[in-house]
Amino acid sequence: MRNWHWCRILVALALVLVLSAWLGPCALSSYHLEAEGRALDAALEPVSLDWLAPEQIVDAERLEAGAAHLRQAVRWNPRNVQAMRLLARGYVTQRRHRDFKLDLERFGFLTCKVRSF
Repeated sequence: MRNWHWCRILVALALVLVLSAWLGPCALSSYHLEAEGRALDAALEPVSLDWLAPEQIVDAERLEAGAAHLRQAVRWNPRNVQAMRLLARGYVTQRRHRDFKLDLERFGFLTCKVRSF
């Protein structure tokens, strides 16, 4: 009877390890996305009612900290389109289009294939 008790504990621990390995990247990506959202809200202020317009930077340090969180979110979950959209928002506001293009290439969202004729 005692051996079954230890077997159940080992199976439960194995299940926890498997689930944490499977869900861990998504959880970490979500954490970084939420942390960035708070930083972005504190760092930017809308200039006009147009949601595509660049915003005024109120706190540059928080904006950079938010961008770092977003890059981590994309590293943990490369299919996180929301994180890439928010990262683009920060880059457009700072007018750092080239840096955003480099991040797109680094994370695999943008690939350039040259065809020879």
